[in-house]
Amino acid sequence: MSTGRGELPHRGPTASRDPVVLGLALALLAAQLLTRSNFLIEDAFIAFRYARNWAEFGAPMWNPGEKPPIEGHSTVLWVALLRWAWAFGFSLPTTSLVLGGLFGGLTVARLHRFLLVDVGLRRTAAALGVFTLVLHPPFVVWCSGGLETSLQAWCMLTLFAELLRRGRGPDLRAGLAAGLAAGGLDLTRPEGFVWVLGLAGAAWLGTRLRPVEARPGLRRWSLFLGLHLLTLALLLAWRQSVHGTWLPNTVAAKAGFSGEVLRRGLACTTSWALLTLTPLAVLVMAPFGLRGPRRAPLAACLVVLLGGVAYNTAVGGDWMPYFRFMAPLGPFVAAALALSLGHLPSRGALAPGLPLALLGALPLVGEFKHGIVPQPLLERVYFRSFAGGEYRSERDQFKRSAQNLESFRAIGRALKVLAEPGDSIVMGAIGAVGWESELVVLDRNGLVDPEVARLPPSGEARSAGHDRRVPRAWFLEREPTFLQALIVPESAIDEESASFQAAVRVCARQVFGQDPEGEAPLRRAVIPEVRRVPPEVDFPAGMALMLWRRTDDTERAVEFWRRYGY
Repeated sequence: MSTGRGELPHRGPTASRDPVVLGLALALLAAQLLTRSNFLIEDAFIAFRYARNWAEFGAPMWNPGEKPPIEGHSTVLWVALLRWAWAFGFSLPTTSLVLGGLFGGLTVARLHRFLLVDVGLRRTAAALGVFTLVLHPPFVVWCSGGLETSLQAWCMLTLFAELLRRGRGPDLRAGLAAGLAAGGLDLTRPEGFVWVLGLAGAAWLGTRLRPVEARPGLRRWSLFLGLHLLTLALLLAWRQSVHGTWLPNTVAAKAGFSGEVLRRGLACTTSWALLTLTPLAVLVMAPFGLRGPRRAPLAACLVVLLGGVAYNTAVGGDWMPYFRFMAPLGPFVAAALALSLGHLPSRGALAPGLPLALLGALPLVGEFKHGIVPQPLLERVYFRSFAGGEYRSERDQFKRSAQNLESFRAIGRALKVLAEPGDSIVMGAIGAVGWESELVVLDRNGLVDPEVARLPPSGEARSAGHDRRVPRAWFLEREPTFLQALIVPESAIDEESASFQAAVRVCARQVFGQDPEGEAPLRRAVIPEVRRVPPEVDFPAGMALMLWRRTDDTERAVEFWRRYGY
């Protein structure tokens, strides 16, 4: 029987939790994560270094001795969890993967409860939502990676579900749970407070579609809002006392709205919808669900999805594989699909929904890396600028990210034994080199450098997070020790050899070819050298490390580069 305004009565907490479906879903998620057990993104090592320095030096800082410490990461709570893991002797790469999988599993379980118990969907429709989530590529991939994404997803879904629960009976418990989830979200992302307001607004709009007696009471909203504001106030006070700022430096480094950013964001969002398919399915099927008995939670999910799409578009998307910024929206995509089809009888929801979820998961598989979308269409909405904008599928970018990480970690391990105390290096990808080498690392993208972060965006077509990227030569006045590092054949150690000359030319094309004008001062200030890496270091066999060392011998540097046509 309907209870007015088109919503079925709540089935209550005695509703079956369907442990078989939940177990299968968690097993599927675990299997997918195990196949990606070695996947860590390079940026995760920024958080690792902050966590280690926090444990060892008493404050989260990038380069030891900074006064005040620069907050160049984007997640206080995640770094704090890693800081305690390091203090107890745990490996941070391993800990990050374990925590990512744990919060991913908790998110799946919370979605299952939300659909089956809180909303009261049939078992088949709830199963569709759960399986859609564990097959959704962004969610699956970013339960690994080493970043806080699955923690963010869990906080978002918990906050949303607790505020949307029917009736005033559970107000105390739901208000506390929502408030704690909101506090977790405030601490997990710099824009967390914006997500909190958006999720609360979506939940409030959803409850307006219910009869008055089925809406949350004032106590729930008061508890939620009080805990949220308390956490936010404590965070801001802590940040001001430790870092001397109200917002992380990463906000300044990445913020900035322009036509190019908007174009890139639109392209990224479109690629996400085309590859994963379920957002398009929701767009088509939601109008039918909005006429059904559970329009309140569906409408609230749709508002969240619209907000998430707007956010991803406004910030220009993300360069990492499989749409990291869209991963926390996975539970809401899955819930919206289940709610859109939940009015169908018996197993009717599975018939159209499960094939769509399976097709949307195809980009996880190498042989079907484009899903069912023709590559030329994806090339038209490509949004990365790496390799001159040459198209890479999400699967290709995933593999390239893993390969690059291994190279950067090897460079960092070599620098740890080859460099002298007090040496420094200029890098664009700072995470893995900074973690492994423990050197002072100067950041071309400004994440850990306020001076770079305050520069205006370039306005050029670049990948997300690189809009303020400066040339290596920009740091010459700070007298860095090294301005480039590259793995080269060991035969290049002999500076008179053809191998050395070839390595110099390859490296020079990478540096001077990308920014001839900006990097021109390097031709008067650096001379490459090749160093043999000790055998005890984990480094590619038969390879050595080329370092561009800064020199004050201008004449020698000019003569060196003249021989190579620069």
